[in-house]
Amino acid sequence: MFKNAYQTGPSVPIFAPTGTKPCKQWTVAGNVSRSYDKASNGLAIECTGHSAKMSLPKRGGLDLRQRFLVVQLKLDPERQFTIGIGVESKDNVSTRRR
Repeated sequence: MFKNAYQTGPSVPIFAPTGTKPCKQWTVAGNVSRSYDKASNGLAIECTGHSAKMSLPKRGGLDLRQRFLVVQLKLDPERQFTIGIGVESKDNVSTRRR
């Protein structure tokens, strides 16, 4: 998916709430919308509801070359939250974290 993208900088954004269709490459289920966040003074993707889910397609892979995966989240301390991340290396070694 990002095989031909510029990846020699310090980071590669795989998801940003900008553009006309920010979730174009993502599979979206539930109530997921783009909204303006006053605290961060910018756009954010808001997942509301008990079954809101976003995932990247399994076909093709991301083809990222960076050493680290950074996830930036803003959470409401009064609501429950779960995140699941599955990563597979180029050697087909899978890791799944919840």
